[in-house]
Amino acid sequence: MITAKELRAEVLLALPDAISNYKDNKETNVRIVEEVRATIKDLADGIIPNANHIAELASAVNENIQMRDFLMGLRSEEAIAPYVYQYLELVGGVLIKEAAVPVVTVFSTYLYEIGEKEAAQNLIQDVLETNPKYSLARLLEQTYKSDAPTDMLANMAKELHKSVLANIYEKETA
Repeated sequence: MITAKELRAEVLLALPDAISNYKDNKETNVRIVEEVRATIKDLADGIIPNANHIAELASAVNENIQMRDFLMGLRSEEAIAPYVYQYLELVGGVLIKEAAVPVVTVFSTYLYEIGEKEAAQNLIQDVLETNPKYSLARLLEQTYKSDAPTDMLANMAKELHKSVLANIYEKETA
């Protein structure tokens, strides 16, 4: 089994190609969405995501807000919801800080939802140290400071997930 340190090294090597090869289009984004779902199911069976998948995901969520928001709404997909936290923790943990900003920001919302408010706030502070202008992190910083209800972000993400998927798949929402 690969260690986190080995996976991080492989991701670091895969990241430049993933960034230069990422095409922000329907075909690519739909494929990544489907791969994320399949990878989370595999993770539930003990299969660790490969470096190319992690690097491509990092590229997508850094380039396309809809892809980042897709990650935030994964908690509403019942078949994989129990494993999303583990997936985000793993992916965010092996990316370099600059590439991890969207993933770590989304992960903080999961921490906040389960009542780990201090950990969520600490992650957001780390994100803002890396990228002080990252708008979602700035919004979450204020949300966390206001001691918002822990289910607020989850409810918002669940409500938006359908429209986010419609945008990615370029379908009309019902």
